Amino acid sequence: MKRWWKRAGMLLALLLIIYLGVKPDMLVGKPGIKAESAVLMDMNSEQILMDFNGSEEIAPAGVSKLMTELLVMEAVINGDISWNDLVNVSLYASSVGGSQLTLKQGEQFTVQELFEIVAVYSANDATVALAEHISGTEQKFVQQMNQKATQIGLSEDTQFTNSTGLSEKLLGPNRPMDIQGQTLMTAIDACKLARYLLNNHPEILRISSQMQVSMHQKGCT
Repeated sequence: MKRWWKRAGMLLALLLIIYLGVKPDMLVGKPGIKAESAVLMDMNSEQILMDFNGSEEIAPAGVSKLMTELLVMEAVINGDISWNDLVNVSLYASSVGGSQLTLKQGEQFTVQELFEIVAVYSANDATVALAEHISGTEQKFVQQMNQKATQIGLSEDTQFTNSTGLSEKLLGPNRPMDIQGQTLMTAIDACKLARYLLNNHPEILRISSQMQVSMHQKGCT
């Protein structure tokens, strides 16, 4: 158990470093913060040990996918979907920008394949495909994201507008018109979300620590 918490704490620290754009050596001693905001939270007690603009709303980019991953895992546990379900890649999913694996419209992959791609590579096309598979449309999935945020105690300052964290510009030419605006999240809420995910679904550590993921149509990526 002690070893698990050590790994979980390391992942949480890594998530914060990625989220805030802070280099690890800046966290030694009393750090000179070179980021818009920064928070250090004790994972056991949720006590805030360091807070630099932690309540400021900023664009979280890929960190918002933690909420997408949480909803996918809960949908599987609740029986709404299964890991072996086939997911159709839509035109919209195939055309989103940013980090992606160039999935093609009409291709099919299992929920498990796409989930591992999201967890390991933060692939936006796989993220949208999962969101559409679970809720029918990304907009309905976004509603679930915001409902879950309220349920687990995130502040009203954190608002999800899409499943990926991308800006409207990077969502591509086939973005549905009802997907608008920029996702915003506070550093404190990012900590709370990561903590909730790790506490309730510790298997995410095993999945996200993979170095390589196999997809049946694309081989190893």
